[in-house]
Amino acid sequence: MKDIAIFWDRERQRGDWAVAGGALVIGQDLETAVLISLFTDRVIPRDQLPPDRSTDRRGWWPDSYESSPIGSRLWTLRRKIKSNPTSLLQEATDICKEALEWLLEDKVAATVAVQCVWATPVQMVIVVVITEPDGTVTRFQYQWAWNLQGNKAPGPLGGPVYALDDDGDIILTDGGQPVLL
Repeated sequence: MKDIAIFWDRERQRGDWAVAGGALVIGQDLETAVLISLFTDRVIPRDQLPPDRSTDRRGWWPDSYESSPIGSRLWTLRRKIKSNPTSLLQEATDICKEALEWLLEDKVAATVAVQCVWATPVQMVIVVVITEPDGTVTRFQYQWAWNLQGNKAPGPLGGPVYALDDDGDIILTDGGQPVLL
């Protein structure tokens, strides 16, 4: 059985079902799984306080009946002050790995690699490379905009500079020599 395909609606900044000719598009199972895993708000543990200091721990209601919640905690970074952009990238990478861990546990993937980099001072790029058990390698790349409210130092502070090439791939411009990440 195939999943309903989800596409990323850049204008609305959300995932949506793909429709063609009045019917839902079926397929793209791996990308749909990655989109849901990364961009669905995962519930935070009861001992953590939400970033806005509210009581809203987010998450999906059926998660209270599951041993492992779906989604990611990327939403907790949305208003975080970027005083240390390098550690923030590491935190985002760890959050994405946590969200995609189930692909390894369920043997959907043999390996999952995640890298987060700053593409602009207010935009992080998430690169996910998945090797399936049959050896097929698939690469996904998503941009994630940062909320500037409360950020005194938006953007990377020193270090390497990241950019996107003509194909939309992340490159590291280090000493004028672009390197594909």
